[in-house]
Parts: sequence; C-alpha cells; structure tokens
Amino acid sequence: MNALDAGTRSLIEESAEWRLLSLLFECPAGEWRMQVEALAREVHDPELREAAGHALEEATEGLYHS
Repeated sequence: MNALDAGTRSLIEESAEWRLLSLLFECPAGEWRMQVEALAREVHDPELREAAGHALEEATEGLYHS
C-alpha cells in the first residue's frame, strides 16, 4: 500500500471536517449518529470534536424539527 503524501492527507482530513460539520446541520435520522461518531474520531479540531459530542448527546429528530 502506498503512503499518502502530506498534501493528499491534509485534503482528506479537511474533507472529513467539512463532512462532519455538514452532518451537524442535518436531521439526526437514519445512520446520522453512526456517521457523526465515526467522523468525530477522525478529525483533529478540538472544537469540532466537542460540537459533535454535544450533538450526539442532545440531538433528536423532534428537537431538530421543532
């Protein structure tokens, strides 16, 4: 397996951060929780990880729609 260069790795990490951020604005339905948990483990930004943690604790479909 080829190692990723630093530029490619940085782009992948940034992509994961943007995807997690977008999930935090979506309705928490279906596989939402699983996706947020998986991406939260991959991102390095502490504030984004904290936001994901709070969303996992608090988010519900009903709250989203109210």
